[in-house]
Amino acid sequence: MKRLLPFLVFLVLLSCSKEQTSLRRVTVRWDASMMSTRSASPDEERINDLNLFAFREDGDLEASLYLDARTLGREGSTCSLSLPRGLGYSLYACVNFGYRIRDIHTREELGAYRYYMVYPDEFSRGIPMSGIAELDPEERTVTIPLERMMAKISLRADRRELSEGIRFSVRSVILGASPRSAQAFGPSKSQGNMDVFSRGFERTGTQADGLNRDQAPGISETVSVYMLENLQGDDPQDPSYIEMAIEYESPRQVTSPGRYLIYRFRLGEGDGNGDIQRNFHYLFTVCPKGDGLLTEDSWRVDRSALAAK
Repeated sequence: MKRLLPFLVFLVLLSCSKEQTSLRRVTVRWDASMMSTRSASPDEERINDLNLFAFREDGDLEASLYLDARTLGREGSTCSLSLPRGLGYSLYACVNFGYRIRDIHTREELGAYRYYMVYPDEFSRGIPMSGIAELDPEERTVTIPLERMMAKISLRADRRELSEGIRFSVRSVILGASPRSAQAFGPSKSQGNMDVFSRGFERTGTQADGLNRDQAPGISETVSVYMLENLQGDDPQDPSYIEMAIEYESPRQVTSPGRYLIYRFRLGEGDGNGDIQRNFHYLFTVCPKGDGLLTEDSWRVDRSALAAK
C-alpha cells in the first residue's frame, strides 16, 4: 500500500485599502490549487459554499459568515469580514456542507460538530472540507489550509501471477462500512454500526472498467472511491472495507449468470490497523495468484457464485 502526501487547498484573508478606527477589514478569497491526481466524479477542487467563524482567545464566537453558491458567484470568490484590532482570533472554515451551520457560540461547540451524509456519493456540491488558522492581533493576512474530510481510495489489479486460462474481470468496486458522519475538525471515526453505509461509494459497470485495462503489462489502470475519515486504530470495531465483484472463469469453474466471485479486504494502514485518514490518498494493489482463489477465508474470497463447467 502506498500513501501519498496530503493534498491541501487554501483560504486566504487579504487586507483591503479601507480602514476603520477600531476594526480590521479583511477581504476573503479562496483558491483551490491544482492537484497531482483528479477525478471527474466528484470534483475534488470545487468550493460551493463556506461557513467562516472567528473565535476570541477565550473561545467565544466573535463573528460568523455564510456564503452559498449564489453569493460566491456574485462576489467573485471574495467577501469581507471586520474584526477588532489588537485581539487575536482563531479562524475556522467549513466548506461544501451545503447549509449554514447555526447555534454555534463557542470554539468547543464547533470542535464537536459532526457533518452527516444522506447518501454515500453526496458530492454534487463538492467534497466537505475544513480548516483552522490563527490570526495575530494586528495581522490582516492569514492562510487557512483546508483539509478534505474524506480519503481517496484508489485500486489497481496486478494479474501477472494469475495462471494461464484464468479470466478475472472486475464488474464493481464498493466501499463497505464507510462512515455516514465525521467531526468537522478531526480526528473522527464512525459511531457504531448504525453510523455506517453498508453499501458505500461505488464504481459499477463501465465506471470499474479501468481495472480491466492495462496501464502497464499485467497491471491495470486505477479506479477511485471516496469515504469520510474513519480512524479505527489498531483494534478496529467497525473497519471499512473494499468489496470487488468479479466475473471469473477457469478451465474448471465459472461464475453463474448474474452472480460474481467476491473479493473483500479491510482498509487500514497496516496489519490489524483500521485507520483511514482524511485528506489522504491511498493506493491498494490487488494481486490474485494462481487460480485467483488461494485463500480459505470465505469472507475475503466468496466462491459461492462459482459453478463447475
